[in-house]
Amino acid sequence: GEHFATGGDDGLLKLWKPGEAEPLQSFEHPSAVRSVVFSHDDKKLFAGDRKGGIRVWSPGSPEPLRQAEQPGTIYALVVSPDDQTLATAGSDKVVRLWNAETLTTRLPLEGHTGPIYSLSFSGDGKQLVSVGWDKIVRIWDTASGTLLKSWDGEGGDLWGAAFSPVAPRLATAGHDGNVKLWDAETGKLLATFVGHKMAIHSLAFYADGKQLASGGRDGAVRIWPIND
Repeated sequence: GEHFATGGDDGLLKLWKPGEAEPLQSFEHPSAVRSVVFSHDDKKLFAGDRKGGIRVWSPGSPEPLRQAEQPGTIYALVVSPDDQTLATAGSDKVVRLWNAETLTTRLPLEGHTGPIYSLSFSGDGKQLVSVGWDKIVRIWDTASGTLLKSWDGEGGDLWGAAFSPVAPRLATAGHDGNVKLWDAETGKLLATFVGHKMAIHSLAFYADGKQLASGGRDGAVRIWPIND
């Protein structure tokens, strides 16, 4: 909770301290940075860029710890709860699982028919949800790479997905401007949250799973209560 990171079209990954006007450190990528995530122990920063570059940075170090490449633009990049697995996805329609320490590829997860925009691990790290252009919600077994279940996300392109950290639920959002809450075991739609005026790009559950944040193209952030 002491730092946050940003990335964008200037190719710079920046590490900030809340309340300070200048970044603590900047890390340079060869192209626009499209996805950034901290490891859960806060010791590493993972970033993916427009040309498929993946770099792992350590705050305080000027050079990347590891780097790798994949085809296309990386739109989504997430780390498993135990910090052992990195998942990436983007314009080439494939979800890739990597060893987060060595950046060696573990598994490709294939089935999407268009670009993939968002990924999220379940609270125990055993499942991964992926969504994107083809409007389908897919849940994968992270050990075997098996597609466990999939269903229509009901509402156009899906740009955001988030697993609840404490319950078998997940949220999706996208082009239609609505947030949908699903039973992750059955695919049943549990609730629809209406309020955004335009497409939604980002979703995040609170650590206790009782609230859900959404942010979109209308410039608004909204907090939704999640009932038991």
